[in-house]
Amino acid sequence: MQQKQVFLIQCNGEMAYHKYSKELSDRTYSDEVNKYFYYRNDTWNTTDKRDKDFGEIKLHDIIIQYCTRNVANCPSQIKNIYNVIKIESIDEDRTYPHIIRLKLDRSLNRGCELSTIQQLVAQGRLSIKMKNCGQRGFNICQVGLEDYQELLSWDNE
Repeated sequence: MQQKQVFLIQCNGEMAYHKYSKELSDRTYSDEVNKYFYYRNDTWNTTDKRDKDFGEIKLHDIIIQYCTRNVANCPSQIKNIYNVIKIESIDEDRTYPHIIRLKLDRSLNRGCELSTIQQLVAQGRLSIKMKNCGQRGFNICQVGLEDYQELLSWDNE
């Protein structure tokens, strides 16, 4: 069986707009993950190299969600962790998948706030890639299984 990969995504509280669809006025980017259980990236394969890890996601992988400060129910923190249950295309004309369907795996008992994430990185308990949390323009990157395990361990302390 293939080992699960772990990805860090960042979501904000702005109204969701996607290049290949109209603005979704009933949801924010964070709502797409928290309420509707999907994460969407319309352009990962065409224009933006910083989002290349989106194309590496496979079924059953783990998604760690960091919410920016404008997400009302969990600002500037990691609160939820998801499993990938489906990968799909936006429509039949698109070559690459652009939507990952998610299932909530667990909510941390306490949100891991940005200052704590930065401390854990400085202590070497989380990888340097976790410093992407809160960075402007960051959307997704692959992190280690150790980061996932450390967040669970930290939450149980």
